[in-house]
Amino acid sequence: MTNTRMLLAAALCALVATTAQAGDGHRIKGKKLPTLTTVEEVVKYGRDDQYAELVGRFTERFSKEDFRFEDQTGAIVAELDNDEDWNFAKDQLVRILAEVDRDHDKVTIEVLAILPPR
Repeated sequence: MTNTRMLLAAALCALVATTAQAGDGHRIKGKKLPTLTTVEEVVKYGRDDQYAELVGRFTERFSKEDFRFEDQTGAIVAELDNDEDWNFAKDQLVRILAEVDRDHDKVTIEVLAILPPR
């Protein structure tokens, strides 16, 4: 993992921990958005560029950068930048920090960091 990615992941961890403790997640136009912690929440309520912290497994590889990520509530396509050296095994339980990518009626996530579960 590059130094820039590690710094971004650390900053995102701090942001997610702070917003989770505060219980208000992100704000858009003054409205509080919930902290996203499940795939189901990401699909139903996630806004474009909103952050999520999910615990689950990468169960299938669709392409060089696209994977199926599953938790107990559902599955979503997760994009992993192929320039990074991601360290995980298929079906291994992991915690990911990700950014929601919502385009019209399609929702995916861009993975920013893969961490051990808490």
